[in-house]
This record gives sequence, structure tokens and C-alpha cells, in this order.
Amino acid sequence: MVARMKSSPELSGLDKSKKTDSITEYLMSTYFKSSKAEETEKPSGGGVGTLQLNSRERRASAAVLEEVSEGLNRLTELGDVSRTALMALQSKLKNWTFDIFELERLTTAPLYVMAEWCFLGLGFFEALGLDKVKFRTFFFAADGGYMPNIAYHTSTHGADVCQGMFHLLTRGGLGAHVTQTTAMAMLIAAGCHDMGHVGRNNKFLCDISHDLAVRYNDKSPLENLHAASAVQLLHREDSKFVRDAAQLKEVRRIVVDVILATDMAYHAEHLNKLDAHLETGPIDMAKDVDQGLALRLLLHTIDCGNPGRPWDTYATWTERVLEEFYEQGDDERSRGMPITKAFDRDNQVPKAQFQLGFIGYIVKPLFEKAQLMKCVDLAEPLRMVNENETRWKVAAEEERKVAAERAAAEEAAAAS
Repeated sequence: MVARMKSSPELSGLDKSKKTDSITEYLMSTYFKSSKAEETEKPSGGGVGTLQLNSRERRASAAVLEEVSEGLNRLTELGDVSRTALMALQSKLKNWTFDIFELERLTTAPLYVMAEWCFLGLGFFEALGLDKVKFRTFFFAADGGYMPNIAYHTSTHGADVCQGMFHLLTRGGLGAHVTQTTAMAMLIAAGCHDMGHVGRNNKFLCDISHDLAVRYNDKSPLENLHAASAVQLLHREDSKFVRDAAQLKEVRRIVVDVILATDMAYHAEHLNKLDAHLETGPIDMAKDVDQGLALRLLLHTIDCGNPGRPWDTYATWTERVLEEFYEQGDDERSRGMPITKAFDRDNQVPKAQFQLGFIGYIVKPLFEKAQLMKCVDLAEPLRMVNENETRWKVAAEEERKVAAERAAAEEAAAAS
């Protein structure tokens, strides 16, 4: 019989065990920013779909091997404030209100650090017999696989979705309904679900016959890239941290399935399938078909879930995603292409209006439908979606007033 995860594994040991202290010291000394230490440059990832180790990865991989095999203390000077901030942040890992931008501020490799914290928190290294050295190589390469010069789809976003999935597995109760192997696969998928994203959407890539669109026959080119990149890393000898062949095959299956399902083109299909299923009966997580439906929907929900985060976090993500949209609009303009609605920097859709549409048509239905599956508790993020929607409604009313005043002034000026 396959063991299920506990619904809320205890994470207090993260701050107390000698093993965790050693790992935390390693993370702090190697990847955390300090005013007393020179910051390392964010890796470029080597371009779209490139998964060869770059020089930074090779140095890090060698350092990991040295630290693990010989147990050397690699601490550099790190101020007490940074150390305290790190430990305080780690202790909040299960919280839906986790501050992902604090992690971004403290580290140059947020996905790498987040993944290690999550796997430690769930005890996966020991329980699943994972190779720690190859795990670190995998997630450092995955972190570096995110493009550094785009606004939104960065490794911070990957880390954020990974943390959201960790929350669902622990406090959300999802872990009680899946095996440890499935939970591991969902964390890998969450962290890698946008790896290699080029800052343009699928339609744009297909319209310009981008290499990715040609490679994947205009079928979810980005999501196919993300899934393939994750699978290549899972099978690359120096990052093949899942030792058991049967377990690796299952992880690969789940990772590919749920990452492909993050394509927004399938949003309505996900909701329609769930509606049809719920009309005939509840989701039964013991059945493969039902579980697959649930997991696909949940990763898609967390991926779109910024409006369900605390306002300040949500507002920051909003600015970043809008900037990425505008960058695509700028590219479209430079190519003489029609500019995608809401992507035009020179003719911006009112922000509140835009976000209300996103919440009303995409995010709120996702959280509400996912909550109906009863395999996970989404009450907290759903409450925040409603609160944030209310704030945007107030802002939208102000936008309308300003627009009306501007229109009246322009009309008066024209008449004079």
C-alpha cells in the first residue's frame, strides 16, 4: 500500500535540527545576498530551452559536491539581520501570506531556495531516497533556466507558485489525498511550470512563427517548452535526483500533464470538465481520472492566483505582469503587428477595470470551483480574492470619475 502524506506535516524541525542548520548555512553562504558579500549575477539560463550547465551552475555544482561530501563549513560573513530575516521567513513557509518578495530580496536564486525548503519541510529526501546533490543541481539549473530580463515570468514567480502548492499540500489539506511521489511531482511542476518563458504569449509566438511554435506545431509552445525542460533536467545525469526508475516515470507523467494544463487556452475546458463531473458526483481522489482533473485545475489556479494573495503582494505582481504585457505590445508595434488589447503602453486599459475582468472571468471562478472539489481548503485565498476585488471596485469608480472629468474638460476646451 502506498503511503499518503500527512495533511499538515510539522515544519518546526526546520529551525532546530542540526541537518537543517547545515543546509541553511549552506544556502545563506552561497545564495543569499549580504551587504558584506559581493552579489552574484543572476544566470541567463543560456537562452530558450538550453539546459547545459553555465559557468555559475558548474561552480555551484562543484561547491555543493564539496560541501556535501566533505561537510566543509562554507559560511561567509552574513549580518545578524539577514540571518534573522531568513530564519523568520523560513518559519512562515506554510502560510498563504508568505512574502515571496522578501525571499527575492534575500537571495539570488529564489526557486532553488524555495524548493529545498519545501522538500525539507515534507521530509522527502529521506522518505523518498532522493539524491541531495543532484536535487540541488536540478533546482539551481531550473532557477537559472528562467530568463533574467523579463518582468513577470521569473524564477521568483516559479518560487511563488511552488510555495503556493506547498501551502495546498500542508495547510490546505491536499497532502492527505495524494502520495508523497505525487506531492513531489506537483512541487517540481509548480517550480518549473514557466521555466524558459520568453516574455511573450503563445499567440505571439505562433503569429511570428517563432522557433518554439514551429517545434511544437503551434500547440502550447510555451507549456511544451516548460514541460520538456523540466523532464530533460529530471533525466540529465548530474540532476537526476529521483533514483527509482518507476518513481521517476510517474513523476515525469504528472509533471508533463499538469504543466501542459497551465495553458490559458484550456481554462474553460478545465472548468467545464469539473462542472460536468460535479453534476454526477464528488471528486474521488482515490481514482486516477478524478485526481488528474483536480491536480491540473489546482496548478492552474495557483498559477493564476495572484489576486488571492495579500494586497501588497498582488499589487507588485500586477505591475510586473502589466510591464511584460507592454513589452510584448512594444514588440508588436515594432513589427507592424496589431497590438494585443491591454498590451498597448500608449493606450492603456484602466488598471482597475483590467483586474476586475481578470478576477471576475478567470480567478474567482477557478478558486470557487476548486473549493467545490473538497480535496483542498481554499477559504483563505478565496477570501482575499473577494477583498481585493472590492478594493478594485473602489478604484474603478475613481477611474471612471477621472475619465469623466477629463472628457468634460476636453469637450469644454473644444467648444471654446
